[in-house]
Amino acid sequence: MNILSLHSQVIAGHVGNNAAVLPLQILGFEVWAIPTVVYSNHPGHGAFTGRMTPADEITALVDGLDDRGLLGHCDGVLVGYLGDPAQARAAADTIERVRQQSPAATVCCDPILGDRDTGLYVHEEVPEAISTYLIPLANLATPNHFELEFLTRTTIKTLDDALDAAQQLRMNGPDFVVCTSLERAQAQANHMETLLVGPSGNWLGRHDKIVDAPHGTGDLFAALLLGQRLQGKTLEMALKAALSSVWSVVQASEGASEGARDQELALVAARAQITAPELSVEIEKLE
Repeated sequence: MNILSLHSQVIAGHVGNNAAVLPLQILGFEVWAIPTVVYSNHPGHGAFTGRMTPADEITALVDGLDDRGLLGHCDGVLVGYLGDPAQARAAADTIERVRQQSPAATVCCDPILGDRDTGLYVHEEVPEAISTYLIPLANLATPNHFELEFLTRTTIKTLDDALDAAQQLRMNGPDFVVCTSLERAQAQANHMETLLVGPSGNWLGRHDKIVDAPHGTGDLFAALLLGQRLQGKTLEMALKAALSSVWSVVQASEGASEGARDQELALVAARAQITAPELSVEIEKLE
């Protein structure tokens, strides 16, 4: 099976495509990775070098795939970090071209905008472009708490708030919305939650809180969720598998020299956790 991934790329570290490609390959997928930016390292480390990929260059790369007849063999599309709004339009055009030839292709949109502790860290016009061009085309959207609030212009303080916001986002297109890093009143202390809202019910995953989570944790999760879904799991079982692998990789990274530096995932050292996670995350169906 083949996945087209439009995401960031770094020379050193495991974020964006660097967090998505290897795990998906371990699961057995061929990954066609198109970089939306190419940076020396994650900008969160401070100094970095590199450039954004022009939208027309992204389109030209997709043209090359199309010329070889590959779009007709695309089973999934992952859209992650976008450098500017023009890239959102190019990504939407790519999705439409894929679906013309592979109507059953599953699209996962990971709307990377920012976080609660940093605020918005993308171009100010990117959120509107994602809402306009990509959310309506997605089968699956994976915003974090901050991004779900931003995209729906809501404030999430309770579980009901989160459910309402996710349903609001679903009305714009996605069959499933998965809200990561959910923080709410009445949650268990020292735990992190992930909420899945879909047509057949709502599910909540819970595990110990990750303090100072490594860069790329969300990128890894979205890739694994899409991969597990494409392998035929129900989305709630895909959620359980993806969360278990991510949590296990993060825990393994704490003891690896590669992951001890600069909040990086030790993805290579912890690669066994992708298919055989040592930790298991429980999920519960909400009534």
